Amino acid sequence: MNSTSNIHRRYSLLFTLPSAPTVTALLLIISSPLILAASFLSSFPLTSILLTYLAFEAALFLSIVLEHATLKRNRIATFRRLTFISVVTSGLWLIVTLIGTLVSPGRFLSFIIVGAFFSAMLRLLVFGAVFFRSPYHALPLATLQPLLLTIILTADYNLSEYLSRHMLLPVGGILLLAAVLLFLRRVNRSSSGLLPVPTLTVFQAFLQAWSVEEAAPLESILEKSSSKTTVATSIITFHSDGVKPMVIVPEIHPGPFYPIGSSNLPYQLHHHFAQQGFLSLILHGVSGHELNLVSKNEVNNLLSSYKHLNTLGEGTTCSAPITVTSNRALVNGLAFGDYPFLFLTLSPHGMEDFPREIKKPLEETASANGFKHLFLVDTHNSQGEEIEQEEAAEAVDAAEKALNSLRKSVQHPFKTGFAHSSELKETKLAGDIGPAGVGVLILEVDGAKHTLLAIDANNARRGLREEIISRLKESKISILEICTSDTHINAGKVSTRQGYIALGDKTETDTLVDVARRLYDLADERLSESRFDIKCVDTDVRIIGGRLLKDVSQALDQVTGTARRGGLSLIALSLLLFLSSLIL
Repeated sequence: MNSTSNIHRRYSLLFTLPSAPTVTALLLIISSPLILAASFLSSFPLTSILLTYLAFEAALFLSIVLEHATLKRNRIATFRRLTFISVVTSGLWLIVTLIGTLVSPGRFLSFIIVGAFFSAMLRLLVFGAVFFRSPYHALPLATLQPLLLTIILTADYNLSEYLSRHMLLPVGGILLLAAVLLFLRRVNRSSSGLLPVPTLTVFQAFLQAWSVEEAAPLESILEKSSSKTTVATSIITFHSDGVKPMVIVPEIHPGPFYPIGSSNLPYQLHHHFAQQGFLSLILHGVSGHELNLVSKNEVNNLLSSYKHLNTLGEGTTCSAPITVTSNRALVNGLAFGDYPFLFLTLSPHGMEDFPREIKKPLEETASANGFKHLFLVDTHNSQGEEIEQEEAAEAVDAAEKALNSLRKSVQHPFKTGFAHSSELKETKLAGDIGPAGVGVLILEVDGAKHTLLAIDANNARRGLREEIISRLKESKISILEICTSDTHINAGKVSTRQGYIALGDKTETDTLVDVARRLYDLADERLSESRFDIKCVDTDVRIIGGRLLKDVSQALDQVTGTARRGGLSLIALSLLLFLSSLIL
């Protein structure tokens, strides 16, 4: 399993909470048996039971209000989340009390006390890990609610006298809380040597990014361990009547997950050039997660560098597209003057990112054929596993054959037509398509029309490419290639095994085909004689890098191992305290 997949595996354990009304109702349902049982066992009159119940529930929600006020600067600590914590801890308290009372009916008060300590233990775990820089600072707030509610639950008992006769209960409970603090301390130090800050600081920053899209804390941590490199962005712009389309191939990889770094890079590029009057297709260059930008500041740095685009060349001719296969690999290619475009895919076989190592031999082959600059596109259009070395070699073989063939290809004047889904106002795209939408570029070369379909999505359901090509062929639309941008705007926050929503997971094939047809018709109306220019810029940026991904992945493994061992020890201590309350 690679580092990115391993990180996602941990990330996917996070969850979505029920709605606020549901959480509130659950808390009332779970907390009510505690106070009602205590009141009936104390033989309170009905009026007193009602008053005690109201006081208990008022104290319960008042404690949550106090927690919310204390943690008001922490955006994660919403009233709904704090209420849900009380649902879980009250549920644990109720279970301990009910089981204990059923086994030993005469020890109801002991199990109320033990349950209170269990509740405080779990609350301390959550508060110490999520809301406070130091677990010790979480202790007062974590124990406030159980203490307040215990006073109400035991109002008819002489609690101090009972505790003096059963000293093991408070002593055991205090030891349990101390064990939690020790556990959190060990977890906090478990990634020492791998991450630049304590483990819980990373975890809290991660939660802030995930739950409230507050990117700055995690980006700040990533920047401390980031590396610097130079990346290229290659752009071809078509000049014809009306719309000015451009195709952009950045070396930067979208990721790691929204809203961190370059996760939404395709849309940010699309928006940046739209403000300058261009509509663009954002394609996925040959790059991996090691080329994720670490922060929004680096994204802005990248965008600013586009003020200094260097013109490499221009022209008015284009070759007809060719297709070359090598076992599982398929390459579609064409050349604009001395500037070849290669589209790499393994579809219908599954695929992830092509490794960067394939770029150098292909750039050398392009140069040997007299080409001046190579546009190499990872179509990222068939959901699958990490590409194996043999598959990468097959792609290189097919691409080299394509370059050799393109050098000999006759070139012709060409026409272009472009349309974008933002122009289809009545069309609402589903969640598997990002905000950069869908674009169609028609190239008419030597009387034949070839269509490039680009979609802002993170890969595509396996087989979808072939389905769309076949369906559009029925409408006499010839597809040059279907590309996704590999946007990571929806990465991580879904429960799928791969950690993202692929194209076709939510949008029906019929819808995709219909949108493509309508965009094709619009682009076809705009077909006109065209010329091109090629621009490129190199930008110095800070990236996540392969080492940081590996360190984070290893740190998560270490944290998980430490948490598992410590968690088992806490469970053992809790069971010991529970069994002791049954016997003594």
